[in-house]
Amino acid sequence: MNDSGSFGAIHADRVIPFESLYLVVTKNLEAYVDTDPDLSGGERKWLTYLGSAFRARYRNWLTEEITYLQKLYTQDWDTFTLTAHIYLHICVDLTLVLLESFRLRGDDGEPLVTRTRGRAIFQRIEAAFETAIHANWKKTHLIRILSSRVLEFDTLFIGWAAGLRNTAWDLATELHTLKPPDQDSLIRGLRQDVQSKMESALQRFWLWAKIFSLRAPTVASIGYTQPIEQLWPHWISRLVFRSLFRVFGSPNLAILVNRKADF
Repeated sequence: MNDSGSFGAIHADRVIPFESLYLVVTKNLEAYVDTDPDLSGGERKWLTYLGSAFRARYRNWLTEEITYLQKLYTQDWDTFTLTAHIYLHICVDLTLVLLESFRLRGDDGEPLVTRTRGRAIFQRIEAAFETAIHANWKKTHLIRILSSRVLEFDTLFIGWAAGLRNTAWDLATELHTLKPPDQDSLIRGLRQDVQSKMESALQRFWLWAKIFSLRAPTVASIGYTQPIEQLWPHWISRLVFRSLFRVFGSPNLAILVNRKADF
């Protein structure tokens, strides 16, 4: 077991690909908030809150999500790590931030955004997210930083991430209807489900993680190496990524919501 200092250093290194992607997407979403003429003042405050609270949860991973991270970092495959970071951030962080945002009120005591309007804006943000992926993921320097061929499969990734976002909204909406003790129970169930999905994926892909975490010398730069996954044929990488996204899937919304019957 690592002490907090050494584990923090490991985390800082392993989270670089996620941080790189996060900055690109955040920049595009902030531009959307600043320029969309159809947003009201309250709606802009709501979106601004989502952005800041979302990032704050990510910044608190070392204290809030240590169990998840410790298990995740037992493997060294960059693509798996990036996928698992995104999975945690959307399924848990986004769900909780959305729930918190539903409680926000303006100076008039009314919600900053109605649920129907909020859902519509949330769906429009998806377009800004897709623009960020298509416009920035294929830049050479980002591919080098992320060391992942998942960057070449925009459609696979976007479809998976969009499904996670929709589930996060549905879960937050469901949680908002419950009393605090029941919310806490459902949130614990969500965390357990997300942890279980990651560990299941880790068991299923342990061999791929071993293979794809290997590095090979580059031809162009003597003394430098590149992830071996960069050298595999596209069709192999595509099959692996499609299967990886499928195993992670989305939190089991039906099981989580059905727990209401036990409250």
